[in-house]
Amino acid sequence: MPALDESFEEFMKRRESVSLDYINGNPATLIDISTSHDPATFFPPSGDRISGATNVNAANEKAPDISR
Repeated sequence: MPALDESFEEFMKRRESVSLDYINGNPATLIDISTSHDPATFFPPSGDRISGATNVNAANEKAPDISR
């Protein structure tokens, strides 16, 4: 869990790492930073648009393996 005083730059570095985890088939770090409250929207690498916190987190759990 990040510190409340995390700078935007620090968050963006962490977010890049989370994105790499996700596209390499490991959704855990993305799920850790995802909201469980609406509104929520997710745009996965597939180009889809997923709305609603429940749907977003369900989609996050199905991380694609596009590392090939």
